[in-house]
Amino acid sequence: IPRQAQVPGPAVILKQGLRRLMAFAGSDPKPGRAQAEAFLEREIAPYFDFAYMASWAAGDRIWQRMGAAQKDELVDYIKQDFLTTLATRLTGFGGQQVQVSHPRRVSENEVMVGLSILNPQTYPARLNFRFYRAEDGWKVFDVSANGSSAVMHYRNQFRQMMREKMIQRRGYMR
Repeated sequence: IPRQAQVPGPAVILKQGLRRLMAFAGSDPKPGRAQAEAFLEREIAPYFDFAYMASWAAGDRIWQRMGAAQKDELVDYIKQDFLTTLATRLTGFGGQQVQVSHPRRVSENEVMVGLSILNPQTYPARLNFRFYRAEDGWKVFDVSANGSSAVMHYRNQFRQMMREKMIQRRGYMR
């Protein structure tokens, strides 16, 4: 029986990504925002499933009714917004200690891995990365920062955009 290739688990993926991120953020001279965006696109984005995030943000019923171009547009929006926000945060990152917790199983194919960022000048920041098991390994589909979920943020934004479009279509806005 052939052995399957060992797929790294979520905690290992998070630790590897953090090592790359910290090495990049600690480089001299400090990377600018454009460099940070390029780094994130190349090194970090492949660990995320932005299409999965977009489908969660839209909700199953609306996602099923959307055309391919609409889905692609939402995926691109979420990816760009998420990576831009991360790049902005990354340029100020460096020198903090981080602790990765053991994965906590949420369901058969979903785990959550916690990350604490310890900064002596402020309160510790808490991030939770939600992973699901995809065909090609574990993928991140949501990140919560101090209890605020990225997917829920995008869901609220999407619903607000839908409400505004409906109001415009019905002629309530001029």
